[in-house]
Amino acid sequence: MRRPFHAATAATLLASALLLTAAHAQTPAVPPAIAAAIADGSRPATDTARDTNRKPAETLAFIGVKPGDRIVTNGGIYGTVVGVTDSLVQLRIADQVKIEIAKHAVAGLQERAE
Repeated sequence: MRRPFHAATAATLLASALLLTAAHAQTPAVPPAIAAAIADGSRPATDTARDTNRKPAETLAFIGVKPGDRIVTNGGIYGTVVGVTDSLVQLRIADQVKIEIAKHAVAGLQERAE
């Protein structure tokens, strides 16, 4: 049996969407380390030209990434983040060994030991 879609359900969904949008609209504070990485002169001009629209510092601050974070890729490779561009993440996976991976290949942060 199919239930009718009520106006109350629609109102609840709309209110939830508005709350989520408002939560994401707040600009996070950008830590100095992230600001320094974004301002680094070695970033390609093609990346820096898009900073106004893409807001890389705010995005990195929002997800909590900072230099030295350990991540795991979708392929199971663990590494330390040493660089980020618009589409790539550079990882140090061993002494003197760095690789670049697509951002969408990052599965998550490795648990931090405290």
